[in-house]
Amino acid sequence: MRAVPLAVPAMRRFARGFAADHGANYELQLQVSVAVSEAVANAVRHAYASAQPGPVIVSASVSDDILSLTVRDRGAGFEAASEPGLGLGLKLMAETSADMEIARAEDGTEIRMRFVLPTR
Repeated sequence: MRAVPLAVPAMRRFARGFAADHGANYELQLQVSVAVSEAVANAVRHAYASAQPGPVIVSASVSDDILSLTVRDRGAGFEAASEPGLGLGLKLMAETSADMEIARAEDGTEIRMRFVLPTR
């Protein structure tokens, strides 16, 4: 999907639905929604300086009791952002997920988040 404002609610719905389908309770679904919304919003706002936004990709997987979500863009990264923002998005992602890491490369940024699913 292109990194445009409408990508935020679309990717949020995808991630929440995926979490629900794999046993996440209501509270965990909300945490997943917040974290993915913030990660996609960062890509929309900061990744692409040109008038033509590039892709933002959300992938999800489950292994044992861990739900993993990755948000990836092919943009310039946080350091090149022309608008600094408030800096709250990364904090929210870290606080709502069990584990979060940011991988930066020349060809974009990848935010990996993990959430613990309730025991079935």
